[in-house]
Amino acid sequence: MKFKTRSGPPKPQQNFKIEGNLIVVKNGGILPPRCVKCNKACKIRIRQKLQWMPAWVRIFSVIVRKTVGKETYVTIGLCQRHLKKNRFIEKIGRIFLLLGIGIFISAFFTTHFFPLISAGVLFFILGLGIGSAGAPIKAVYMDNYMVKIKGCSKEFLNSVAIKNTEQD
Repeated sequence: MKFKTRSGPPKPQQNFKIEGNLIVVKNGGILPPRCVKCNKACKIRIRQKLQWMPAWVRIFSVIVRKTVGKETYVTIGLCQRHLKKNRFIEKIGRIFLLLGIGIFISAFFTTHFFPLISAGVLFFILGLGIGSAGAPIKAVYMDNYMVKIKGCSKEFLNSVAIKNTEQD
């Protein structure tokens, strides 16, 4: 998961609404300059790529996922603490991924072929899982116009809801 960090002012758009513990944002939307995890004011802005696909597609291959899945970018705020935490988790995921690839390749040069292949695949899958867990927010649903996002703190959602109703 790649983060594009910016400090400074992309202006928040009021193209969002709250639905329970989800925030619904227009595709390409910009959230207020507060950390989505703890609601602290922050200068660091991240343009995060969000991907979503129907549940039945997850079972099938990458080819089907690319044709049916959707993606967009949403600019969010993260405080320094949460940015460091997410990047640390992402690095751990990459280490597991690379270990998995290394173990898998090394299996072809030893007599312990099947255990090493199994370990390589396991580490690879763990790396993918850990790496995706490092994303601060996740898309729950997406269409051509909007994306429903989970992972924002209650404090952030409440403050956005209050600000949004004040402007109506």
